[in-house]
Amino acid sequence: MELDYALLAEKADRLQDKRLVIWGGDADSIETTALPALVQMALVARFVLSPEEPLNAHTFGLKVTSPNGETLSIVESSPLNTSRNESEPDLPSGSGLIVNLVIGAKEAGAYVIHLLLDGREVKAMRLRVDLAAPEKGEKEHGLLQ
Repeated sequence: MELDYALLAEKADRLQDKRLVIWGGDADSIETTALPALVQMALVARFVLSPEEPLNAHTFGLKVTSPNGETLSIVESSPLNTSRNESEPDLPSGSGLIVNLVIGAKEAGAYVIHLLLDGREVKAMRLRVDLAAPEKGEKEHGLLQ
């Protein structure tokens, strides 16, 4: 199994016909008016499974590294839902993944979200959290703008 793509987005979901919908895709930074803050993002990924690979042998994991170098495991060895390409069984199959993340940002700076496949890192996505000045006349409320 290989990673086809992975990105961070404001939000992602699947329609009834299984098409992927992404809002605010390819996000790499976010602003907040106060810290600490809860950063809510969606991680969207697609993996490709060759026809000869077993369906149930693959897992994914997620880790976040903060600007100070502290690494926190969010997901450890969770099974990937996979199925065969029914219309063309001799071709690779795709396995889609949407994970809604809530990251506790204690400080401004660059956070790194690490995506692991079968225990090895396949993608590192940088997310910059910046502290923005509150708009004139507004109180600081700690919510993302």
